[in-house]
Amino acid sequence: MKKPTIAIILEGGVVQDVVSDEPKAASSLIEDIIIIDYDAKGPDSNATVRQDDGSDAEAWVYSSYISKARIGIDDIKYKEDQDPEC
Repeated sequence: MKKPTIAIILEGGVVQDVVSDEPKAASSLIEDIIIIDYDAKGPDSNATVRQDDGSDAEAWVYSSYISKARIGIDDIKYKEDQDPEC
């Protein structure tokens, strides 16, 4: 069985969608998807997130679910000079 591919779709720095070629299989592997946006401060934040140095950072935090991809995430063509590996 092929492992599912998950893609996080951003536009303008904002998460638009979390998609997969196999959303049911992907959802069975992941308990929750949490989006943390550190650009939200003051009244725009809804949570604090503990950092590795023990401090707390304000953020907008929300959960997302995995929907069926309506884009070709299995057929992405990288430019020749770009390395897709992180």
